[in-house]
Amino acid sequence: MDASNDSGKKQQHQSRLDEALAAGYSAIAEPRRTDISVSAGDQRRRSSRRSRRRQSAGAASSSSTSGIPDIRSTVETRSRSKREMQELNERLAGFIEKSRYLQAQNKRLKEELDQLRSIWGRETEKVRRSLEAELAQMRRLLDSAEAAKGEREARVATLEGQLREIREHLSSVTQSHGQLTDRLDRANHELADRDGGEISLLRASTTGPAGGRGQPRSLERSRADGDRLRADLEAETAGRVAGQTAGQSVREELQLVRLVHEQAIHEIQREYDDKLDGVREELEGVYVDKLRDFVKAHTEAQNGGTGALNQLKEENQRLKDGNSELRDRVSDLQTRCEVLQRQAEEYRNEAEAAQRRNDAERDRLDQQRRVAEEDLRRVLQELQGLTDAKVSLELEIAAYRKLLDAEGEALDAAALAAPEMRANQQRDRIHAVQQQQALEAPTGDR
Repeated sequence: MDASNDSGKKQQHQSRLDEALAAGYSAIAEPRRTDISVSAGDQRRRSSRRSRRRQSAGAASSSSTSGIPDIRSTVETRSRSKREMQELNERLAGFIEKSRYLQAQNKRLKEELDQLRSIWGRETEKVRRSLEAELAQMRRLLDSAEAAKGEREARVATLEGQLREIREHLSSVTQSHGQLTDRLDRANHELADRDGGEISLLRASTTGPAGGRGQPRSLERSRADGDRLRADLEAETAGRVAGQTAGQSVREELQLVRLVHEQAIHEIQREYDDKLDGVREELEGVYVDKLRDFVKAHTEAQNGGTGALNQLKEENQRLKDGNSELRDRVSDLQTRCEVLQRQAEEYRNEAEAAQRRNDAERDRLDQQRRVAEEDLRRVLQELQGLTDAKVSLELEIAAYRKLLDAEGEALDAAALAAPEMRANQQRDRIHAVQQQQALEAPTGDR
């Protein structure tokens, strides 16, 4: 009875220990649960074997009347079962201590995980908000840079239109200058022809008095032509001066436009470089700080918190993607900046070429102006000589006119006296004939 009670108490105590062990191991991580359940099954099988052995021992004790060998076997069996029970108790104590240690460690890890989750959640939320704010600020900066770039491009387009208008105006001024030059050449040719005509007229007037009667008209015509030629020359000179003034104003406007273009290009380049450097420095600083924080957090949480670590990895990947996108946009902006620099260089080269062309055109116009002034001076000198010759010719013509008038009056008087002389001579001849006939008539009668 005592043995059966002891075995029953031991079985109850063993079942309680097994339940406590199973309850302790239920809070441990999932990979350990299979091992613990297997050990609990082994304990149940072993307890059933011990109960059977104890029952057999009780049966042996009940049949103690069978003899001394049965007692010895019972004692040996009992001692062996005690040793086994002691070993099992030691193993059970080790399992209990291990389960308590694992349960405490699991509880501590769970608390640390909850704490890390709460801390990491707040930190990641702060980091996410700060990064979103920085990204929004960078987007605003990029939008403002794009807007400034659009304004600069519109301003450059306006300046290009003004430059085209100035070029068209310069071409029209050059064309008008060419037309004025052609008119001046034609006037010079006409003046040369008129000079030849006046010289031939002078020669014809000096050949004899017969050609002097038509001189007043030719002189008046030459005087009118000279006045008209002088008026044309003055108009040509005024047109040339106006063309030179317009060319100078166009050159000044072109110089001003070139300076405005260069200043606008320098301002665009400086603002773009400043914004690009600021964005690059901010991105690099933010990326370095966040990467340092992530590395630190990852180093602290490398032994636990797989969910938070995955979340941090995803957040880091998202930030890397955003950083790569920003880098792509920065590279695009750098490419656009290089394109704008090339366009600015082209505009600068075009402005310099236009300046060189304008300088060459100005030199050519100055040379033509000097040549035209020399021609004008020569024409004025020739005109002064022709005027002096014309005055002398007018004096000679007046003298010839007086001489011709005197000779005409003499010829008219002679023409009026000739018929009377011829009538007197005719009367004298008739009277002489009558006298001769009268003298001849008496002689015939005798």
